[in-house]
Amino acid sequence: MPYKRMHGHKRRFQLLIDPHRADLLEQLARKEKLRATAFIRDRIYEAIKDLSTSDEYQEAAEADAKIREDWIANLRRKPE
Repeated sequence: MPYKRMHGHKRRFQLLIDPHRADLLEQLARKEKLRATAFIRDRIYEAIKDLSTSDEYQEAAEADAKIREDWIANLRRKPE
């Protein structure tokens, strides 16, 4: 299914966060040696896993892995 707001093989979402909590978020991310965006993405994936059934999550994770594999294979086929 085609999606708007794609970036490579990922969907793009825009998020606004209040400034003081954003500062706290960046501090938490630095403690884990992550960029804030990677920290947020990891927490969102954890929430999705917790809020969905294991079958739903497994199906989505496998479909995403297939998209990534296809994307990488396509990159390798491109002429230099």
